[in-house]
Amino acid sequence: MEGLLTTKQYCEKEQINRTTLWRWVAKGKVIQYKDPISGYSYYRDIEEKLLSIKEVCYRLGISDKTLRNYVKTGKIKTDPYFTKKFSEKEVERFEKARRESLIRVEPITAHHRGR
Repeated sequence: MEGLLTTKQYCEKEQINRTTLWRWVAKGKVIQYKDPISGYSYYRDIEEKLLSIKEVCYRLGISDKTLRNYVKTGKIKTDPYFTKKFSEKEVERFEKARRESLIRVEPITAHHRGR
């Protein structure tokens, strides 16, 4: 769980109290991740915006079924802690790769006729 801090560690790092931390989580300034096994909460800074499945589908012009297939085949990755969210950087990387593969022009080969 690298990059994630416990409540105490995050409060010490930012020099804030728990109430302020919870307020920041509510406002969306900080990401809270609840470990399903231990039940503990961990926190991390928001480096980039996380996009929902609906936002990604709209942006890429694809259906959610197509997006699921892209995730299964590893063409696009979900956020490591939020499996239903995508980082904006990852979506941009995928868009760029897709654009390059769509625009790539195959070299024209000369067809020799009449030999």
